[in-house]
Formats: sequence, structure tokens, C-alpha cells
Amino acid sequence: MDESVIEALLIGAGGNVAATLLTAGAVNLRSRLVGFMRHGSAREREEALSALDADARELDALARAAGADPGVLAEAENRIAADWTRRLGDYVQAHEQDADALPALLGSAHVVRIGSQTNSGSGTFVNGTVFGGIRNSADREAP
Repeated sequence: MDESVIEALLIGAGGNVAATLLTAGAVNLRSRLVGFMRHGSAREREEALSALDADARELDALARAAGADPGVLAEAENRIAADWTRRLGDYVQAHEQDADALPALLGSAHVVRIGSQTNSGSGTFVNGTVFGGIRNSADREAP
């Protein structure tokens, strides 16, 4: 594969890793990363997965912070994208046979749908994936 093509794929894949982490796609990304690193050692895969988990926790914490500064989040995303571009580039240098699998890291198979839902009546209504839990306001203790 041509060096310029590999470089473009690395930059795209690094950016996609950061973007996918921001959309709660870390679980899906873990399996794609392991598939990409098929010729790597168990240690290389474990180090990459540990870095992925740490980056996901960092971005999640920044996104959830009350009054989070969008500039801080964008800065972290850019730093993480650059880190993954470098990390993937180091891996491809050591395992050139896996360069052809880089496009698998470009697309996102996890889609987050953001919308609204209006319910009437009694009971709990859920539409879509629920992260966390559901608490009935009647179950809360009085202060």
C-alpha cells in the first residue's frame, strides 16, 4: 500500500477512534481494534485496549462535567486523535501486513440516536437504549 494512502488512513482512523469514543461506541470499537491488530502480540492488544478504555473514561468525564467547556472537550478529542494516529502508525510500522485492515477503523458501526419522546399515562416508558438506570420519582425518600 502506498505510504501516502497509509498516512491518510492513519489520520482518519485516529480521528475516528476519538469521535467514536465520544458517541459511546467504545465497546464496538474494542472488537474492531482487536480485529485490526490480528498480527500483534497479546501485550500489544492489551496496551491498546487499556489506552482505549482510559481515553473513553477521560472523554466521558469531560462530557459529563457540569458546565463543561466545549473547547476543553474539543482539545481533548484532538489530542486523543493525534495519540491514536501515532499509536496506530507505530503498530503498522511493526506489522505492515495489517495496513490493509486500517479502513475497518474508519467507519462507525455504532449509531447514537438523539431525540425526544413524549408519553402520557402512568408507568415507565422507554424508547431506545438506556444508559444508567431508571428511577421512579415516587421511590425517592423525602428530604
